[in-house]
Amino acid sequence: MAELTTNTIASTYTMLLKTTAVIDSTLRKVEGGNGTDSALMLADDSIAIDTADKLFFDSGNNTYIHEAAADRLDFVVGGDVDGFVLKLDTTTKVGIGTAAPGANLEVKTSSGGVQMNLNGTTDSTIDFQEGGSTKGQITYDASHDQLIVRANSGKLLRFDTGGTDARMTILSTGLVGIGHATPLALLQVGAINTLVTDGSTAVTPEGMNVHVTEASKYAMGIMNADASGDGLLISAGDAADDYALRVMDYDNAVTLFSVNGLGNVGIRTDTAREELEVSGAIISSQGHYVTTYNTDNRIWNSAGSASGSATLYIGNETIDTSASDARMKNIVNETPMGLDSVNDMEVHTFTWKKDEDSEDEVFTHTGMIAQEMDEKYPWLVKKPENEEEIGWAIKYNNLVPVLIKAIQELSAKVTALENA
Repeated sequence: MAELTTNTIASTYTMLLKTTAVIDSTLRKVEGGNGTDSALMLADDSIAIDTADKLFFDSGNNTYIHEAAADRLDFVVGGDVDGFVLKLDTTTKVGIGTAAPGANLEVKTSSGGVQMNLNGTTDSTIDFQEGGSTKGQITYDASHDQLIVRANSGKLLRFDTGGTDARMTILSTGLVGIGHATPLALLQVGAINTLVTDGSTAVTPEGMNVHVTEASKYAMGIMNADASGDGLLISAGDAADDYALRVMDYDNAVTLFSVNGLGNVGIRTDTAREELEVSGAIISSQGHYVTTYNTDNRIWNSAGSASGSATLYIGNETIDTSASDARMKNIVNETPMGLDSVNDMEVHTFTWKKDEDSEDEVFTHTGMIAQEMDEKYPWLVKKPENEEEIGWAIKYNNLVPVLIKAIQELSAKVTALENA
């Protein structure tokens, strides 16, 4: 063993502990000391160096620094040989809790989890560099109480799981891709960037693009679990060619449903000219539908026949079709209503009331008053469930048989006069 002096030990302290040691004890050589051979220790036994290249800090040999191998220092506390390892070879590896670190820094524990704290009074940052140049950071911004994950200019953030690339990607431009490494929209979900949105041209959405490839899956689901909450709010421009909502048949390039900036709703059309425009037939919940495919433009039921009765309202007027098959009726007697009934009905001219700010043109109409008709002929009046509500109507279509009877009675009188 080489001869050591207090200067040598002081230099060792300075190198390892970055502080100057004060040696004021007498050095002496002992046999069978803390190592297998003779060792050099201080007189008070507080520190010793043995021939196995261990620098002890206690008489129980539990705390020491050991040159375990070339270019490697082991820092042992409490006899734990896997405490802290500084491997100073070409890879410069540091192990905490392991004597064989497999990375530049490896922290290992035999039980429980591993925790690392960055405890500062201002911002704390983990800096990722390449060749001395910062490429990214994880920073706790103390002034704003927020954690920031940052990729430097021109770099992207990518989140991978299960060995699959690009589960989520954030480009330096702020575009976000989920399941897509090169998003072209603010949010890109799925593998395809373009969607056919006008029936012929592939258009890249500016805001969000969602694409799925499984027939049994929904492209998007929106739910507000609060029963009083809203589900979806869509805002768009106020022109006819600004679409708040447009649903397409991708395979056939056909618009299925549209709502334009004027508030007009189109079904199977994207050029709705009024509040509602339907290109095709309309089926009601009662099983009847309106269609232009029949030459008589009638209201048909779901069985394709004109059985049953239904009313089509156009503005404030009605067009009625009623079944008239004798096999469907119980004929009681001839109606007593006729010319006298018609003469008893008061006919008025009127204009419809409108909102003060309405710019609609005012027209004069001719008709009867539902409340007056209800006093004598209630079966000719249709009233709302709450009779105090506005919406009373007259079933003008039911007057047709009465008018026919009145004409017949009038015709009979004319004939009688002619034959007198």
